[in-house]
Amino acid sequence: MHETGWRVRGIRWPRRPWPLWAVLLLALLPRAGCVGYSIPEASDPEAVLTPPAAPLDAADTAAIITEILRQANRARSAVGARPLAPDPALDTAAREYAAELAERGAIGHSSTTPGRRTVRERLRAAGANYRRSGENLALMQNTASQLPVRVVRGWLRSPGHRTNLLDPRFRYSGLGVTRDEGGRWFVVQVYGGE
Repeated sequence: MHETGWRVRGIRWPRRPWPLWAVLLLALLPRAGCVGYSIPEASDPEAVLTPPAAPLDAADTAAIITEILRQANRARSAVGARPLAPDPALDTAAREYAAELAERGAIGHSSTTPGRRTVRERLRAAGANYRRSGENLALMQNTASQLPVRVVRGWLRSPGHRTNLLDPRFRYSGLGVTRDEGGRWFVVQVYGGE
Protein backbone atom coordinates (compact mmCIF):
# COMPACT_ATOMS: atom_id res chain seq x y z
CA MET A 1 0.00 0.00 0.00
CA HIS A 2 1.37 3.42 -0.95
CA GLU A 3 1.72 5.81 1.98
CA THR A 4 0.66 9.42 1.46
CA GLY A 5 1.89 12.34 3.49
CA TRP A 6 5.14 13.30 5.18
CA ARG A 7 7.01 11.72 8.09
CA VAL A 8 8.58 14.07 10.62
CA ARG A 9 10.15 12.62 13.81
CA GLY A 10 8.18 9.40 13.36
CA ILE A 11 4.81 11.14 12.99
CA ARG A 12 2.86 10.76 9.75
CA TRP A 13 1.41 14.08 8.57
CA PRO A 14 -1.28 14.37 5.88
CA ARG A 15 -0.27 15.51 2.43
CA ARG A 16 -2.57 18.52 2.64
CA PRO A 17 -1.17 21.27 4.85
CA TRP A 18 -3.06 22.28 7.98
CA PRO A 19 -5.45 25.21 7.65
CA LEU A 20 -3.89 28.54 8.53
CA TRP A 21 -6.18 28.99 11.56
CA ALA A 22 -4.95 25.71 13.07
CA VAL A 23 -1.29 26.64 12.61
CA LEU A 24 -1.87 30.07 14.19
CA LEU A 25 -3.81 28.56 17.09
CA LEU A 26 -1.01 26.10 17.84
CA ALA A 27 1.55 28.89 17.65
CA LEU A 28 -0.40 31.20 19.99
CA LEU A 29 -1.43 28.70 22.70
CA PRO A 30 1.85 28.91 24.66
CA ARG A 31 1.69 32.72 24.65
CA ALA A 32 -1.92 32.67 25.92
CA GLY A 33 -0.95 30.76 29.04
CA CYS A 34 -2.65 27.56 27.89
CA VAL A 35 0.37 25.45 28.67
CA GLY A 36 0.56 23.02 31.56
CA TYR A 37 0.33 19.75 29.74
CA SER A 38 3.44 17.82 28.93
CA ILE A 39 3.82 16.65 25.36
CA PRO A 40 5.11 13.09 25.24
CA GLU A 41 7.97 12.02 23.02
CA ALA A 42 6.87 10.40 19.78
CA SER A 43 8.80 7.28 20.83
CA ASP A 44 6.64 6.80 23.96
CA PRO A 45 3.48 4.91 22.84
CA GLU A 46 2.04 4.83 26.40
CA ALA A 47 2.25 8.58 26.94
CA VAL A 48 -0.98 10.54 27.33
CA LEU A 49 -1.64 14.28 27.38
CA THR A 50 -2.95 14.91 30.88
CA PRO A 51 -2.56 17.65 33.44
CA PRO A 52 -0.60 16.79 36.55
CA ALA A 53 -2.88 15.64 39.37
CA ALA A 54 -2.82 17.65 42.57
CA PRO A 55 -2.86 15.63 45.77
CA LEU A 56 -6.33 14.86 47.09
CA ASP A 57 -6.79 15.31 50.81
CA ALA A 58 -9.52 13.87 53.06
CA ALA A 59 -11.41 17.18 53.25
CA ASP A 60 -11.58 17.42 49.43
CA THR A 61 -12.80 13.84 49.16
CA ALA A 62 -15.43 14.36 51.87
CA ALA A 63 -16.73 17.51 50.16
CA ILE A 64 -16.99 15.72 46.80
CA ILE A 65 -18.78 12.74 48.36
CA THR A 66 -21.21 15.02 50.21
CA GLU A 67 -22.03 16.89 47.00
CA ILE A 68 -22.50 13.68 44.95
CA LEU A 69 -24.93 12.39 47.58
CA ARG A 70 -26.73 15.76 47.61
CA GLN A 71 -27.07 15.70 43.80
CA ALA A 72 -28.25 12.07 43.88
CA ASN A 73 -30.87 12.83 46.52
CA ARG A 74 -32.01 15.87 44.57
CA ALA A 75 -32.63 13.63 41.54
CA ARG A 76 -34.46 11.09 43.72
CA SER A 77 -36.62 13.80 45.25
CA ALA A 78 -37.67 14.94 41.77
CA VAL A 79 -39.23 11.49 41.14
CA GLY A 80 -40.72 11.07 44.61
CA ALA A 81 -38.11 8.64 45.99
CA ARG A 82 -36.84 9.02 49.54
CA PRO A 83 -33.31 10.34 50.01
CA LEU A 84 -30.48 7.87 50.38
CA ALA A 85 -28.93 7.72 53.85
CA PRO A 86 -25.20 7.15 54.17
CA ASP A 87 -24.08 3.79 55.55
CA PRO A 88 -20.49 3.44 56.87
CA ALA A 89 -20.19 -0.19 55.70
CA LEU A 90 -21.35 0.77 52.21
CA ASP A 91 -18.89 3.70 52.27
CA THR A 92 -16.07 1.29 53.09
CA ALA A 93 -17.01 -1.05 50.24
CA ALA A 94 -17.28 1.84 47.76
CA ARG A 95 -14.03 3.48 48.89
CA GLU A 96 -12.06 0.22 48.67
CA TYR A 97 -13.44 -0.60 45.23
CA ALA A 98 -12.75 2.93 43.91
CA ALA A 99 -9.11 2.51 45.01
CA GLU A 100 -8.92 -0.88 43.28
CA LEU A 101 -10.34 0.55 40.06
CA ALA A 102 -7.88 3.46 40.11
CA GLU A 103 -5.02 1.03 40.61
CA ARG A 104 -6.26 -1.06 37.65
CA GLY A 105 -6.81 2.08 35.56
CA ALA A 106 -10.21 0.89 34.30
CA ILE A 107 -13.75 0.42 35.55
CA GLY A 108 -15.85 -2.72 35.59
CA HIS A 109 -18.33 -4.35 37.92
CA SER A 110 -16.24 -7.51 38.31
CA SER A 111 -13.20 -7.51 40.57
CA THR A 112 -10.24 -9.85 40.33
CA THR A 113 -9.87 -9.86 44.13
CA PRO A 114 -10.95 -13.22 45.60
CA GLY A 115 -13.96 -12.85 47.88
CA ARG A 116 -14.80 -9.46 46.34
CA ARG A 117 -15.56 -10.36 42.73
CA THR A 118 -19.19 -9.13 42.76
CA VAL A 119 -20.85 -6.15 44.37
CA ARG A 120 -22.61 -8.47 46.84
CA GLU A 121 -19.30 -10.03 47.86
CA ARG A 122 -17.71 -6.58 48.28
CA LEU A 123 -20.61 -5.40 50.45
CA ARG A 124 -20.53 -8.52 52.64
CA ALA A 125 -16.76 -8.20 53.07
CA ALA A 126 -17.28 -4.62 54.32
CA GLY A 127 -19.97 -5.75 56.76
CA ALA A 128 -23.07 -4.63 54.83
CA ASN A 129 -25.87 -7.17 54.47
CA TYR A 130 -28.80 -5.98 52.37
CA ARG A 131 -31.28 -8.09 50.43
CA ARG A 132 -31.08 -5.67 47.51
CA SER A 133 -27.88 -4.09 46.27
CA GLY A 134 -26.71 -2.11 43.29
CA GLU A 135 -23.63 -0.32 42.07
CA ASN A 136 -22.91 2.64 39.80
CA LEU A 137 -19.42 3.41 38.52
CA ALA A 138 -17.95 6.42 36.77
CA LEU A 139 -14.57 7.25 35.28
CA MET A 140 -14.27 10.95 34.51
CA GLN A 141 -11.73 13.66 33.81
CA ASN A 142 -13.15 16.80 35.43
CA THR A 143 -12.22 19.35 38.03
CA ALA A 144 -13.27 18.55 41.59
CA SER A 145 -15.95 21.25 41.47
CA GLN A 146 -17.52 19.84 38.28
CA LEU A 147 -17.33 16.19 39.27
CA PRO A 148 -20.47 15.73 41.43
CA VAL A 149 -22.89 17.32 38.94
CA ARG A 150 -21.36 15.57 35.94
CA VAL A 151 -21.25 12.15 37.60
CA VAL A 152 -24.93 12.25 38.61
CA ARG A 153 -25.94 13.74 35.25
CA GLY A 154 -24.09 10.92 33.47
CA TRP A 155 -25.80 8.28 35.59
CA LEU A 156 -29.21 9.82 34.91
CA ARG A 157 -28.58 9.61 31.15
CA SER A 158 -27.76 5.89 31.29
CA PRO A 159 -30.81 3.61 31.70
CA GLY A 160 -29.17 1.06 34.02
CA HIS A 161 -27.44 3.65 36.18
CA ARG A 162 -30.61 5.73 36.32
CA THR A 163 -32.59 2.71 37.53
CA ASN A 164 -30.13 2.12 40.38
CA LEU A 165 -29.94 5.78 41.35
CA LEU A 166 -33.71 6.36 41.41
CA ASP A 167 -34.88 2.95 42.69
CA PRO A 168 -37.13 3.72 45.70
CA ARG A 169 -36.31 0.31 47.23
CA PHE A 170 -32.74 1.46 47.82
CA ARG A 171 -32.59 3.34 51.11
CA TYR A 172 -28.85 3.47 51.84
CA SER A 173 -25.78 4.48 49.91
CA GLY A 174 -22.01 4.41 50.14
CA LEU A 175 -19.63 6.46 48.03
CA GLY A 176 -15.98 6.10 47.13
CA VAL A 177 -14.04 8.67 45.14
CA THR A 178 -10.37 8.58 44.21
CA ARG A 179 -8.12 9.98 41.52
CA ASP A 180 -5.23 8.35 39.70
CA GLU A 181 -1.89 9.94 38.85
CA GLY A 182 -3.23 11.07 35.49
CA GLY A 183 -6.01 13.11 37.09
CA ARG A 184 -8.84 10.69 36.23
CA TRP A 185 -11.60 10.33 38.84
CA PHE A 186 -12.95 6.92 39.80
CA VAL A 187 -16.37 7.11 41.47
CA VAL A 188 -18.26 4.20 43.02
CA GLN A 189 -21.73 4.49 44.51
CA VAL A 190 -23.22 1.35 46.05
CA TYR A 191 -26.82 0.97 47.19
CA GLY A 192 -28.53 -1.15 49.78
CA GLY A 193 -32.18 -1.88 50.44
CA GLU A 194 -34.42 -4.35 52.22
